[in-house]
Amino acid sequence: MALQCRGSWKVGDRTYTGRDLREGWIPSSNIFFWKKAVERSNISRFVATIAYQVARAIPASRLIIETAIDADPLIFHQSVDVQLVKLIIEPLQSLHSTGFNFKDSPFVIIIDGLDECRGADVQSGLVKLLVAAFGHSPLRICILIASRPEVYLQSTFNLSSVQRHLARLALSDKYSAEEDIYRFLKDSFDKIKHEHPLASYLPSPWPSAEVLHDFTTKSSGQFVFASTIVKYIGGDPHKLPHLRMDVIRLRPPKGEKDMPYAELNSLYHHVFSNVDDMELVKMVLGVLHILNPTLTESEARNSRIVTTYQMDKFFLWELGETEACLS
Repeated sequence: MALQCRGSWKVGDRTYTGRDLREGWIPSSNIFFWKKAVERSNISRFVATIAYQVARAIPASRLIIETAIDADPLIFHQSVDVQLVKLIIEPLQSLHSTGFNFKDSPFVIIIDGLDECRGADVQSGLVKLLVAAFGHSPLRICILIASRPEVYLQSTFNLSSVQRHLARLALSDKYSAEEDIYRFLKDSFDKIKHEHPLASYLPSPWPSAEVLHDFTTKSSGQFVFASTIVKYIGGDPHKLPHLRMDVIRLRPPKGEKDMPYAELNSLYHHVFSNVDDMELVKMVLGVLHILNPTLTESEARNSRIVTTYQMDKFFLWELGETEACLS
């Protein structure tokens, strides 16, 4: 078992990639947690969702899973760990004992947006539960977990009991997403040109390479910005996409109903609503966005504050206080 976060991995004699997943070469089951949807922001449906998809992806497991449910009709009212054992672990182990070769037929469980599942203890508990269940299992099952690097999840992944089963890929500043974002924007605007009901009124060429590069730069490596502006520009069939693009680039929005960054506003409102000491965070942001920009080029070389260490020194805080208040 491995908590997989690599672009490719080897099972048996074959190396698999994310493309194999997308094109169905590797059977998989997946769940996407989402904080805005009540039924998708809690753990209650996790096992049922995965078990259903296991039954579909590995038909030989279906009868075993159905038999387990028939034997205990109230199984979905049991704890998550009991459900996991009865509906996933034991059926797959039973299948393995019949000669089904998981080494040659790998299976992937994908958990997306773990940080959006309600409850920090629940999120950490799920990681530990999966490690305990699959860590020493003969089943060749990979688990792909995608999540924001919340501090409590980092602590969980740093546990020695988890580390030995873990491979991770941090999408940090070392990973440059600009090329991917540029391609995403180009493909998205091409789709708008072909599918939008008012596409015949778009100027040609549209958009210009300059605009694409401008949006890519403004995205700062964040797909959420790129997807937000694409949705705003081409998401309303009653609005001219090129005029919506002008709002993003040149014109002020027309009232509260015409807010191009509404989705980003909602995201950052959620982020800031979880801050413990907002006054400290405001001080840090004030230095970054108000003080630093006022410095001249020569002053900036020696006085610009860009690291948490420099911020601690500037405020005469104990080392580490800046990072703690931002975590």
